[in-house]
Parts: sequence; C-alpha cells; structure tokens
Amino acid sequence: MKKTDRKIAELVEALRGKNSSQTLLIGKVAGTNPFALKLYDLTVTKHIYVNQSFLKTSNAEIDENIVWDNTQDYIPSSMLSFTKKMFRDDLLSVGDTVIVLQDGISFYILERVLKVA
Repeated sequence: MKKTDRKIAELVEALRGKNSSQTLLIGKVAGTNPFALKLYDLTVTKHIYVNQSFLKTSNAEIDENIVWDNTQDYIPSSMLSFTKKMFRDDLLSVGDTVIVLQDGISFYILERVLKVA
C-alpha cells in the first residue's frame, strides 16, 4: 500500500473514532469474475460485498444496448456517448482502487476512488 493510501485510511479512522471493531482499508480490485480484492499482500476471494451497480453489466452490453435506430425518436449522439461513458465509468475493473470496510470476516466495498492530485 502506498504511503498516501495509508494516510487516507488513517484520516478516516481518526474522524470516525477508535471505538469500533470495523476497519477501513484501501484495496485494489484483483479480479471481477470471480471477484477478488488485493488488500496489502492478501488476496481476498470470499465474504466480499459490493454495490450491484458496480458489476451490473459489461462494456459489450453497454455498446449493444445503448443505441439509436430509426424506430425511435431522435436522440443526439452526444447524449448516447455521455450515457455510455457514465455506465462504463461506474463499472469496477481490475486495478481499480477501492475503499473497503472490514467488519469481522466480511469485506464491504464502499466506493471506488481515483487519484486526482
């Protein structure tokens, strides 16, 4: 884990307090089918919970289902492009950085995060 990632986890823990048995971790998505998380040097493959919207489809399904044809009212191509991008950006992929809440033996993916600075 990078020093910056550890600092983020320490900051969140400080804000929430130390009175909880839950732990916040920064992890990487190691696989999506089957789903796996890389937390430090450990790869977790069981007891993982994730919001269904992160896994609900694939890039191929997005391209296949978000289309316009002559039987529909006109839709600007920019709207189709924006919608496809929005759905693609919501998907979890291998290598994505995620915030994970560990509660006992269960791991809950709270959110995907991106480095911006």
